[in-house]
Amino acid sequence: MAIRYPLRESVAELDRLRRQHETWREPTEALWRLAAFGTGQTILDLGCGPGLTSRDLAAIVGPSGRVVAVDASRAATDALREAVDRSELSNVDVVTGDVSGVDLSFCAPHGVFARWLFCYLPDPLGVLKHVARHLRPGGTIALLDYWNYLAIRTEPASPLFSAVYSAVYDSFRDAGGSLDVAGALPGHLVSAGFSVQHIEPVCAVGRPGSPVWRWLAEFQELYLPVLIERAYLTRGVVDEYAAWWSGLETTDGGFLFAPPMLSIVAAKAPSAPARYP
Repeated sequence: MAIRYPLRESVAELDRLRRQHETWREPTEALWRLAAFGTGQTILDLGCGPGLTSRDLAAIVGPSGRVVAVDASRAATDALREAVDRSELSNVDVVTGDVSGVDLSFCAPHGVFARWLFCYLPDPLGVLKHVARHLRPGGTIALLDYWNYLAIRTEPASPLFSAVYSAVYDSFRDAGGSLDVAGALPGHLVSAGFSVQHIEPVCAVGRPGSPVWRWLAEFQELYLPVLIERAYLTRGVVDEYAAWWSGLETTDGGFLFAPPMLSIVAAKAPSAPARYP
């Protein structure tokens, strides 16, 4: 079972997710190319949210292919169903269900994709084993997730920034997830019967006003109130932090090093058994 999604399922959050998708589109598409996702394939989009990646994957696999988009959030999958209907995308199937136990017996994917999903999962290995049972022999899995999260920092640095992002980190850990999960994923993939083919870091630096800067700023606006409610931060600390952040945005030479991630591709053994119709 995934931990509860910590951000509000709101119009503001859907807008933030759209901009987040555009900010990280380039490394995501590079990952798909490494995984050799292509025309005619069936791709499982795990933790699809409102389906921003699902719709892009639908264009990659084309009319002869299929995208199976899975998410536990009814609000997110309803938003995707509406988008699919509006766009008349006949090659996207939307499934509402927890990724740890969703019924995948109806599909036989050639590939699996998940971005910022495993950081929410208390049992990443269990989910990988569940998915592996249905993936075709020789099929690939492409993952993008956080690793060494607390390497995030700004210049000039501030103890306030460190305190806020330590609270973010702790909130995921206490809920059963991990913002360092990508480091454990290669080992989990091997245990689930995969051969790891590719691992590389995804890092970004942003100046004030850049897409990466705005991405983090929008995350803070929505998540810091949640951390106050859950007693990870006080209102006084958040107000002090907001004033400092505002000053940083006008600091000549100031910049942000975004939380590092890992891009991982692995393949299921060609002779491995699979369950599919």
